[in-house]
Amino acid sequence: MVQVNSEYFLTVTKRIGDKTHKLGEWHFSSREPDTQTADVSYKPTQVTCQSSNKLENDFLTEVGARLPAGNVGTSQPAPDSVIAPVTKKKSRK
Repeated sequence: MVQVNSEYFLTVTKRIGDKTHKLGEWHFSSREPDTQTADVSYKPTQVTCQSSNKLENDFLTEVGARLPAGNVGTSQPAPDSVIAPVTKKKSRK
C-alpha cells in the first residue's frame, strides 16, 4: 500500500507597476484544506484550497504500475499517529 500525505503551499501574487503584492497564502495537505480571506473583485472573500484526490489517485496508480511484481510499497505513519490494530475474521466454508 502506498499512502500520500502531501503538503502544499500556495502563494498568490499580483504585479502592480514594478511591485509584486501578495494576495493570499494557503498551506494545505491531502487531509486538511485551508481557508483564508483573499481580495476577490475588491471584496474580501473566503477562499478554500484543498488537494485534488484525482491527481493523488493518478499518482498512486502510476507508482503502483511501476512497482516490480510481488512487491508491495508501504508507508510509515508519523510517530505521533495512533493506529488501532486491525484483525481479519476467518470465514468458515
